[in-house]
Amino acid sequence: MTPEEKKEIQKQRIKRFFIDATKDLLREEGLNSISTKKIGDKAGYSYATIYNYFSNFNELICISLEELANEMKEVLEESSKNLENNIGKLLELLNISIDYTIQNQHVYKLFLSTTIDYNYFKYTKNKRFIHPAYNLLISTIKNLKEFSNFSDEDIQNFADLVFTLFHSKIQFFLIQKYPENIENLKQDIFNNLNFLIKNTIR
Repeated sequence: MTPEEKKEIQKQRIKRFFIDATKDLLREEGLNSISTKKIGDKAGYSYATIYNYFSNFNELICISLEELANEMKEVLEESSKNLENNIGKLLELLNISIDYTIQNQHVYKLFLSTTIDYNYFKYTKNKRFIHPAYNLLISTIKNLKEFSNFSDEDIQNFADLVFTLFHSKIQFFLIQKYPENIENLKQDIFNNLNFLIKNTIR
C-alpha cells in the first residue's frame, strides 16, 4: 500500500467518524440543537478539523441526511419484502412508516428544515434530493396487482396523494398533538387512504 493510499484510508476513516457523530446527534437532538463543536466532541476530533474533510457544515449535514433517509428505506424494504403484492402491502408500508417516523421525530423534522441548502445535491449529483422512501412507494404501487393497468403518470399521481396524506397527518399530530395517540393517528390515515383507494380503483 502506497503512502497516498494510506493517507486516503485515514481520511475516509475520519470522515466516517464525523458523519456517524452527526447522524447520532441528528437522531438524538435534532438539527437545531447541534453544532460543529458537538459533532467534533462526539467524533473525538477538534471541530475545526471538520473543514479539512468537508467543504462546509451544510455538506456534512446533507451527507448525513441522505444516509439517514436510506436507512429508513432499508427498514421499510426489509419489513415489507415478504408481503404479497396487494393493497395490504401498501397499508403495511404506511403502518411501518408511521411507527418509524414517530420513533425518529428529529430525523423526520430534518427533512422539513428550511435551513438546509439542498442545492448540494444538484451541484454534486446533478439531481435534486428525493427521499428514497418516495421511490420505494412508487415501485411498491407499480407492483401491486390492483394497479397493473395504471399508467406511470397515474401511479405517480396516486403516490403523490398518498405521500401528501401521510405528511399532512404526521405534521398535524406532531405539532397539534392530534389525534390523541398513535393508534388514532393510524386509523385516521388508513380511513383516508381507504377512501382514496376506493375512489381510485374501480
